[in-house]
Amino acid sequence: RAEAYTRFVLRNDTGIVSIIESLSDAFWDRKRGLREVVKARRLTANMKLDDLLPAAGEVLNLYDDDIEINDAHLVGPTHPKALSTYTVTLAGRRSLDGRTVFDLDLTPKSKLATAFVGRISILDGVFAMIAADLRPSAALLYPPPINAFDAEYHQQFRDADGDTTGAYLPVDFRFTASVDIGLPGLTIPTIHLDQISRLTAYTLNVPLPDSLYKPGAAHLVADSASLKRGGLLAVAGATVPLSAAEQTALASIDSTQTLERAFKPRGALARFIDVRDDDNSPRRTGKPRPFGLGIKPDVWANRVDGYHLGARPSLTVKRVKLTGLAAYNTSRERGDYGGSASFRSKRGVASLEFRTGSERTGSASFYSPLFVSPLVLVGAADYFNYGHDERWTSDVSRPFARLRTTATLGLTRETWRSLGQTKKLGPSDQRPNPPVDDGRIGAVRFETATVFDGSTGLVSGARQITLRFERGASGLLGGDFDFTKLEGAVDWRFETLFRRRFLPNALDLRLVGQLSGGYLPRQRFALLDGALGPATPFGTFHSRRLNPVEGEQSVALFWEHHFRTIPFELLGLRGLAKRGYGITLGGASGRTWINPNRLKALNLAGPVAYDDHVRHELTLSLNGLFGLARLDLTRRLDRPGTTVGVSVSRLF
Repeated sequence: RAEAYTRFVLRNDTGIVSIIESLSDAFWDRKRGLREVVKARRLTANMKLDDLLPAAGEVLNLYDDDIEINDAHLVGPTHPKALSTYTVTLAGRRSLDGRTVFDLDLTPKSKLATAFVGRISILDGVFAMIAADLRPSAALLYPPPINAFDAEYHQQFRDADGDTTGAYLPVDFRFTASVDIGLPGLTIPTIHLDQISRLTAYTLNVPLPDSLYKPGAAHLVADSASLKRGGLLAVAGATVPLSAAEQTALASIDSTQTLERAFKPRGALARFIDVRDDDNSPRRTGKPRPFGLGIKPDVWANRVDGYHLGARPSLTVKRVKLTGLAAYNTSRERGDYGGSASFRSKRGVASLEFRTGSERTGSASFYSPLFVSPLVLVGAADYFNYGHDERWTSDVSRPFARLRTTATLGLTRETWRSLGQTKKLGPSDQRPNPPVDDGRIGAVRFETATVFDGSTGLVSGARQITLRFERGASGLLGGDFDFTKLEGAVDWRFETLFRRRFLPNALDLRLVGQLSGGYLPRQRFALLDGALGPATPFGTFHSRRLNPVEGEQSVALFWEHHFRTIPFELLGLRGLAKRGYGITLGGASGRTWINPNRLKALNLAGPVAYDDHVRHELTLSLNGLFGLARLDLTRRLDRPGTTVGVSVSRLF
């Protein structure tokens, strides 16, 4: 048991912005962990905290083997492998209460080691560490928009029993950090954070309150009576005395001196950032609004619709959401329309939707219609194929939190017909739009999506599995086709090298595939995406241009290994590494299949985007261009060919 005090002081380049103090009783058990009872807190008037702030819980223990700093795991100075990690130099000897203290300087043996640089002090005789003054080594790098993170950690240790038990525990913790955040054209003032903590009144091997460790008990609780009574932080010796500047700030900072003002963005792009003070911002309670109106644009251009100009208005009333669609297509000279209704409950969502208009054919694609439109308008080939679809869909979705899975059961009734080629759009003639299988589709669907870590997969790695089963039957909802389709995707990230780092080296895998039986309508074919103009995102064949590959069956494996900044660090190009430049090596292999007789019939109506072999390619990427972009150089392996593209860097 101990008494803990912690103070945080936040500063910008001109002075103190805010102060937070917390005083608590701390209890620790080797097996059951830390619990705290907060007795007092004090903060500047511009801080609005509803939650309690731990005091002992914010104290690092530099005696730990592995010391976690912002998700990086640094090798501590007393780690069992410390002597293989650090070069240790005797800096000097000094006397403390008649005993010799050895001051040792630590430097990592490898410039790639996730470790510390600094000095530790060892007490002769018991050979215990009684002080540590450390800062992270140069290997602790952060991705944009963090341009610099400079920190120092200071801690002292004492024998808590005052005898020879050897229980050397922390009695303080002092931390200072400066963080620079910004992108080209947008920066915020440097963030300075100071922490000072003190641990006193240790008692060892004493009974701890059972109420704090009962099942379901919170790790942090309030001593309501003490908090209400107040005054504990004014008791002599209860706190670390404030400096003159801190005393002035605590007394003078009012609620108008907000953090938004203190760290207001600067630069050419700052005017596009809407920063509101707390008094001008809407209250966010976390509860859904009982009533809401909205409208979203529905705009694109393609070789069938011409310009598709529309909007999707929405109305939300408690748990019910109504959405409409109205659009006009300039080339077809007709409108699209539709609407949906959904009801959200604690158990899930039920929805019903109707829509009539042009629709992309094939399975879901990485690209949206809006993303494709600019290339079509400048003369590039239209990426997708289209048909006219009048559809009714009904879905019931339910999340299963313990399984991290959302399951959806749905019915679909669709009426498809082919669309002919439209008038010329843009400066170039477009390829013909192939026909679909005209007729009705009546199908039942079952889908599951399991997300293991919540990653989006766009700028970070993902661990998720999606499956979709669809059964279409003649006679079901008036359907004309009998088919079965199973498609799925597995995204997975494996941490590989330098796993102690904030950003370890990582391998990203994406496996996609589709199986089908019966007569699969062409509008249900699988698509394997290629590059879209200069865009070569992960999960696409970079050497494939103009349009995706289609087929009744498909399988493809995409992979990338992110070496991060390690290659530039090894070459001594630390300036490039600090700017976030890194190297990625990746590749892709896959193909689709179409029954030979079906393929002949399809070719009679026009060329089919189909390859009768496995495509292999290898990509070398330079990450960190302008902070967010990367340059992809792809070499095709199954036949000659080299392409260059750009994509978004995996920042995390």
